[in-house]
Amino acid sequence: MNPKQRDNFDKDKLRFNMLNNLSRTLLDLSSAERQIKYKAAVPFVHVPRELHAQWDDYGRMLREVALFRDSFSGAHRKAMIRFDKVMEAAWRKGSLHGGLDVPERLEDPAWKRVMTEAAVLLRVLADLLAECIRDA
Repeated sequence: MNPKQRDNFDKDKLRFNMLNNLSRTLLDLSSAERQIKYKAAVPFVHVPRELHAQWDDYGRMLREVALFRDSFSGAHRKAMIRFDKVMEAAWRKGSLHGGLDVPERLEDPAWKRVMTEAAVLLRVLADLLAECIRDA
């Protein structure tokens, strides 16, 4: 393998890992069952705060990291920006520290909207995330 092939391989692997992590975050955001399991597995973590932080990283990468941004079509990026607005609106409605944790947060209408919109975003990104979701 020559250096250019290795660089391309590394970029493909990095891109796959970024998309795989994104798919897992969106699956967690879209599922009450996954959030409850997350809380049971890591009881000291404030699940909504953790998922918000994970999503916030993707929003930053969408703006700042060309390899990540270029992985998405214009329609994908538009859907991600739309979801980001829903997430931030819901976050502003919670307390400074993220509001209620799971399972109580699952009854919050703003968090329910985040969950619904995460499922919508997963459907929009399905063609791109298909391999990642299959492994999640």
